Amino acid sequence: MDKVSPGFIEFMHFMGNMIELKGWHRYRAGLDVTHGSTGEKSLFATWNDHEVMFHVAPLLPLQPKDPQQIERKRHIGNDVLVIVYHDSDLPYQIKSLTSKQTHIVCLVRPVKGGYGVEFLVKEGVPAFQPLWKTPIMLSKTRQSRELLLEKCINGIKAIYQHVPAFSDKIAKTRLAMLEDLLHKYVPESQAGRV
Repeated sequence: MDKVSPGFIEFMHFMGNMIELKGWHRYRAGLDVTHGSTGEKSLFATWNDHEVMFHVAPLLPLQPKDPQQIERKRHIGNDVLVIVYHDSDLPYQIKSLTSKQTHIVCLVRPVKGGYGVEFLVKEGVPAFQPLWKTPIMLSKTRQSRELLLEKCINGIKAIYQHVPAFSDKIAKTRLAMLEDLLHKYVPESQAGRV
């Protein structure tokens, strides 16, 4: 793992559980669970019926011969919501994230006893639950973690439901899946009635 601050490690433990990728049988978010090409470990959490696998930059392997670190960008750059742990006194530069896919940045700053959390959203992303004025201060409790996971998951849903670049693709995919099921399980003589 890259050199990271003790605060970042503590934040990872706040957000989820460190898991071994090799042989992992639950949701994997595109990470390699067979050959180790995306690292040995990752961060996993659950909220309600949702399984969350985080793409954690320091846990994704560095490729010494690749100055642009394409493998890291492939995973993190395709995430629609990115959590940025920012433990610097310098202001966060939103322009440093150039992905066309990322529509929400959850900016987390360590504060005494917890975390200051702010959501930065691209135009077109509607408000999502739970509504709060930002930044909000969260303590290092299980309830705060649940609240943050809820907010992040609802933000992702808002993107997929309301941002045309995503909602149109999902609608087409669902239609194709329904048509496939229709052709597979409904006899042709009844298909016209459905």
